Amino acid sequence: MNNLKNINSINILKSYHGALALFIAIAGIILSETLLSLVTQNLKLSNLTIWVFHIILSGILFAGAPYLILKYKKISYLSGVNLKKSSPVLIIIAAAGVIPAGILTDTLSHYLYKINPELFNVSSIETISNLLNSLNNLHFITLLLMLSVAAPVYEEIMFRGFLLNSFKNETGIIFTAILSSILFGIVHFNLLQGIAAGFLGLYLAFLTLRSKSILPAIAAHIVNNLTFSLFSVYEKESAREVLKSGYSYPVIALCLSTLTIVIILFYRISKKQNN
Repeated sequence: MNNLKNINSINILKSYHGALALFIAIAGIILSETLLSLVTQNLKLSNLTIWVFHIILSGILFAGAPYLILKYKKISYLSGVNLKKSSPVLIIIAAAGVIPAGILTDTLSHYLYKINPELFNVSSIETISNLLNSLNNLHFITLLLMLSVAAPVYEEIMFRGFLLNSFKNETGIIFTAILSSILFGIVHFNLLQGIAAGFLGLYLAFLTLRSKSILPAIAAHIVNNLTFSLFSVYEKESAREVLKSGYSYPVIALCLSTLTIVIILFYRISKKQNN
């Protein structure tokens, strides 16, 4: 009875609820960071401090804005953001699939970079890489966990959780997946990263819509961010070379085949469990 009540409650969410939550979060982040820069003009804050502040603030706003709206609408927060139990098998498959998906998005980034290296710049990516390389062990682990665990959790709560639930009641599943992925790309505020994140968002949206939970998407997102962060630190030159030269055609073909198998497996297993 409670599950049925939650489902019916979720159905009253509208597109403007999702848009409002995203606006509150982004506006709050921009306003807070603007005020911080004004207040601390004469203070020498380390890049680590600034990044930690940004991640914590983003987490509070991305997870908090949906909470306020769901609280007002008297809808369970866990149901409203699709934070439900999921099969361990689905979580493992989702996490495994993000590796070939990530390589394919890197391939897309490579071709975009070839079109216009100045337009599709890598400055923000190299900023993170340089920062991680400059930290001692404790600070490195702290920032790595925040980038690779905290950020995926609150981003999935907003984009594959609340936004999907808000949009799908009015726009349909396919358009909802596309729209949430576009918005996910936009909030990265970097053209190259944004396009890659948008395409990865389609995979994450598929995982959530099929499993009816954001846990598989969170697992995949964590693996993606962790892989990217470690690769950019320990294989910095290789990462730059991938962007400039891309992957070989056999690697691309292998990733396409692997991702296809992952999607089919995930679809079939989730279909059995949903039935």
